[in-house]
Parts: sequence; C-alpha cells; structure tokens
Amino acid sequence: MNSDFFDKIQVQFNNRLPFVAYRRPNTLELRALLQKDDLYHKIVDYKETGFVFAPFDAADEAVLIPLNQSEEIIVSQVDHKVFKPFTKEIIESAEYKIGHLELVKKGVEAIKNKKFEKVVLSRRENF
Repeated sequence: MNSDFFDKIQVQFNNRLPFVAYRRPNTLELRALLQKDDLYHKIVDYKETGFVFAPFDAADEAVLIPLNQSEEIIVSQVDHKVFKPFTKEIIESAEYKIGHLELVKKGVEAIKNKKFEKVVLSRRENF
C-alpha cells in the first residue's frame, strides 16, 4: 500500500506534474494531491478548493493545485519502519527562554533599522 503511494508521487515527479504530499500534525495518515495537467493555477478570490501555496508577501500571487483537477491519495496504514511521527518533547529552560526573547528583540530592531524585511527565528533540535 505504501509503495503505491510513493510510486505515484515518483511518476508525478518524473512527468514534471504539480503535486503536494503531506501529513497532518499528530497523525500517521499520508496524503497527496496529484494534479492531472501541468497548468499553472492561480488563486483568484480564495473560493477555489484545493491545496494553496500562499506567499509570505501578499503582493505575490498564491498558487493552487485544484481539487477538481487532481487525484487525491490517502494512505491510512503507514509502515512504521518507513515513517515515524515526531514525538520528541521540547523542554525549555528559563535561560533558554530569556535568550530567545533577546534574539526576538534583536530581530525586531533589525527590521526597524531596515536591515531585514522579515526574520524567521528558530531553534536547533539535536536528535
């Protein structure tokens, strides 16, 4: 069952056709939306149905993989050897929190001083 899912994605990729594959948080269900043509679909008024790729900058156009022009694949039984959910618990110390708040302040200041238009702050995870 899993191999069919990945085989279809590989065919889609090889044929240079749009697709998206994803897993919703806290589930093991894999989903894919495979567009049947290679047309570029744009969002007009957000009444369209499908998978939307929305840019950070609202001035840029959002891209759509339309539900009515795609094949939807859902795999509910996933081989745990191939795919495992993320279960690591994040424990934050008071020291980490203070350091992160300082980093956020520096990011805001950099934006105010026109050094950046936007900043994405993240933490490193060690596995």
